[in-house]
Formats: sequence, C-alpha cells, structure tokens
Amino acid sequence: MTTMSTIGYGDITPKNEVEQAFGLFAMLCGSVAFAYGLTNLCSILFYFKQYEVDYEASFDQLFEFFERHHVPLSLRLKLQEFLSWKYSLEANEFSGEAKTEQIFEPLTLALKQELLASTANQAFPASNANNEILLFNIMGNDSRFKGIIWENMHARTFAEGDIIHSSLPSLNPIGNSIAFVSKGSVLWHSSTKFTLLEEGSAFNYGFGILGKGPGRQDLSVVAASHCLVFIIKSKKMRQILEDWPFIKKPLENYMKKRAEEKMPDFVASGEEEWYSFYSELVERVAKLKAQSEKAASTLDGKNSMINDQEDCLTPGVERVEIKQDTNEIKSV
Repeated sequence: MTTMSTIGYGDITPKNEVEQAFGLFAMLCGSVAFAYGLTNLCSILFYFKQYEVDYEASFDQLFEFFERHHVPLSLRLKLQEFLSWKYSLEANEFSGEAKTEQIFEPLTLALKQELLASTANQAFPASNANNEILLFNIMGNDSRFKGIIWENMHARTFAEGDIIHSSLPSLNPIGNSIAFVSKGSVLWHSSTKFTLLEEGSAFNYGFGILGKGPGRQDLSVVAASHCLVFIIKSKKMRQILEDWPFIKKPLENYMKKRAEEKMPDFVASGEEEWYSFYSELVERVAKLKAQSEKAASTLDGKNSMINDQEDCLTPGVERVEIKQDTNEIKSV
C-alpha cells in the first residue's frame, strides 16, 4: 500500500495532524496517478498487439466450439492451420482495417488515392511478376489510375481445395470478377486443360474486360494451396476503363485476339505474349505522357506570347496563326 501510494516505507512518519492530513492527501493523489499510468500502459500494449489479441480471442472461441460439438482432431488441425496462415498474412490489413471510411473520411481525394496506391505497392510489389499482370502499374507507382482500381479491389482468402470459381452460381464465390493471385496458387481447369496458376497470375481477365469469353461453361478454379486472391467486379473494371480510353482500346483489342484464338481466359505468371503486350502498352502510355507534358509546356508559352503581344498585334494573319497553334495543342 505504501509503495502504490508513493508515501514511503515508514522511516519518515507524520507526527501531527497537519502532517497526517498531508500524508493522506499524498496517498490519494499517488493512488490515482498510479492507476492512471497503469491503465494507459495497458491500453498501449493492447493496441500495439491488437491483431495478436484478436487472433487469440478467435482461437479461444474456436476451441470452445470444438469441445461443445466434438469436432474430430483431423478437422481441428486443418482449421487451425488455415487460420494461422490467414492471420499471418500482412496483406490482410490492406483489405480490412486500412480500407475503412473512418481512415479516408478526413483525407482529400489526392491524399486518399496516394494512400491507396501506397498500400497497393505493398500488396503487389513491383519486384515480382505481379508488376506485369496488374493494369494499374502501367501508369506508374503513384498514379490516380492505381488508386481508383485498388479502391475497388477486395481480398478473399481460400483454403486448399476450396472452389474459387465455377459455372454453377451456387459454387462461384467471386462471381463475375477479375481475380489476381497474390499469395499461394490455384488450379485452373476446363474439360480439356489443367493449368497451375501461381503468384502473379490472373484469371477471368478476358471476360472482365469484354463482358464475355469462351469456354466458361466447363470452367472451374480450385485453390491448390491456401491462397490470397484480390478481385474486382468486371462491370466496375469496365466503368473505370471508360475514363482511360488509351488503355481500354488496346486492351480490348488484345483480349478479343486471345478470344478469337480460343486461348484460356487467364494470364499466367511470366507469360511471354502478355509481357510483350504489356511492354508495348507501357511504352505507349509513356509516349502519350511525354507528348502531353510537351503540349502543356508549349501551350503555356503560346498563351504567354498572346498575352505579351496582345496590345502590339493588329487583327490579321499573325494573331490568327498563334491562336490556331494554341487550339491544336489543346486538342493534343
């Protein structure tokens, strides 16, 4: 009690009423201060390990459920393994806590898109094959295009053997969505072909871009291992691409070509044909960006010339030519 109240161990004791009153006051203040500090310390430790606390709480509930319903040991181990894997994924926070309106609400649109682009860079590092699979990398790491697409992506985790996509609506958890494999691997198979798609692959790409695709009636995708898949609704993807016609048009043409050649509706990690198309599209975007910057710079110069010479120029050919040049640059 003397330690918690911070009044000492009795080697110095109050001798009169005034000293006793002061000691009583010191005991009350010391106890309150000690309790306040301890509470804050506990709060800091709790929030510092919030994910670990949630993980342990979910396991406690799960073990209690196992005992009540006499779940077999083999199934218990299977569930425990999957949940341990799921909670170990750093990417889970990109689609959970980090993508809440509470975080984004006070931000401006530009800051929001910058934050989204940053989380996308962590979930899909540019150092691996995902860099060529994901369309939003075409415009660069900090582009508005990347932020818009990532904002509409959602993460789904699947255990080994789970059906991810099927022609049967009741067995199609991702619906009509484009899917990107971030962690693990999936088995894509139709009646004639089996293909293992690893990290950095995508499926339903052609259907998502064109709204239709061949061979969907006999298609199914199964998790070959525990996997993390990011999905975006096909309809939403097409709506986004409407605002980026210089990406949409060549992408549609490429997907139509793949469909005409009856190629499977997936893009495998390291696929040479897709990599070639992707590289050409990146070069095209870079060229358009350079033209845009040059046009903007020239336009500023022309506007400055018009303002400087407005009082000097007489109505005639020279001024008309300058304005025509300006209009041409604006159209570019």
